[in-house]
Amino acid sequence: MKKRNFIILILAGILNNTSWFVLLPLLPPHILKSTGSEMLTGIVMGSASLLTVIFRQQIGVFIQRIGTKKLMVAGLFGNTIGILLFPYSNSFLTLLFSRTLQGSGLIIYFFSALNMITMILPEERRGELFGLYSTVFIIPLLYAPILGSWLSGRFSFQIITIFSTSLAVIVLPLILALKEPKDRLNPEAASFKGLKIRKLAPPLAAVFFIIFADATIVSFLSLAAAKKSIKNFSFFFTFFATSTILIRLILGRVFDRKSRKLIVVLGLMTAAVGVFFLSFLSFPFLIVAGLIYGAGFGISDSNIYPLLMKNCGKEFEAASATLYSMVFDSAHLIAPPLMGFIAGVSSFRLMFLTASALIVFASINLLFFKTSERKT
Repeated sequence: MKKRNFIILILAGILNNTSWFVLLPLLPPHILKSTGSEMLTGIVMGSASLLTVIFRQQIGVFIQRIGTKKLMVAGLFGNTIGILLFPYSNSFLTLLFSRTLQGSGLIIYFFSALNMITMILPEERRGELFGLYSTVFIIPLLYAPILGSWLSGRFSFQIITIFSTSLAVIVLPLILALKEPKDRLNPEAASFKGLKIRKLAPPLAAVFFIIFADATIVSFLSLAAAKKSIKNFSFFFTFFATSTILIRLILGRVFDRKSRKLIVVLGLMTAAVGVFFLSFLSFPFLIVAGLIYGAGFGISDSNIYPLLMKNCGKEFEAASATLYSMVFDSAHLIAPPLMGFIAGVSSFRLMFLTASALIVFASINLLFFKTSERKT
């Protein structure tokens, strides 16, 4: 059952993320055209996490009570309806609504799936298999943004959103085919009671700032590229995904045998260099940035969550997933409007340099973190 579930989750993840990543090069320009402001564009892009930030712990408990399958279906529904509304959303408020619905649905789906993955993965292979599963969410970046850019030159935004929605709809029968391991569901498991969150500040900061940079890139790379007349900027995502996937496949088993803290620090520093190169805003640097940032992201992102789980303790496994997702969502909520403000009053270059500096801060902070040595 576990192997079957894992395969289904991989297929569903690829399809669901393809439906969203097709729109990556298209949605920010559509929002900017409608709002006329980088900051408002950032607010709309960041609103994807609004509801999940507010109700994250309740969602975590809810997942445990009713099971992950129902939440995955609900998330898929929100994502699909939100995408369908994008072409008809031409004001700040309507865009805010549709993006909140779509993004919240996507996030609820992702972390419901993550919760199921936590249930079915053996402890001794979590780093390797979590890295493999999280790679599923990267694979569509190899082709989907380029496909979206290609489609935009041939079809209307409305037609592209219908195509995107059709991909998401295919995910539904896959979710329904999952068999949930009910013996692991514990309504109290997602509670933070007794968990010393302050002591987890360094790994949580690492989660926050690597996702902060990621949200910045997703929200503003297309706009920065357009301002500098950089064609084919979508190749950044292709090189990013290639680098991330190769790193995870090659080093997946190593992650479980080495100091996870030092691995994350190495990944963060590498990612910071990649974002630094991105600040030069030219096509050659964009490709180099994609490769370096992808390597750093691939190393750090797949190890931060297991590191957090290890230091939360086995009794707080479900709570660690909720905590991770709260920080993840917060980064997606805060980064776009803040970095949009910086881009609006200064430049996109300063925006990327700021993101790079924040990752460096997180890596130094984590370096001095006293981590548990218990094996995951």
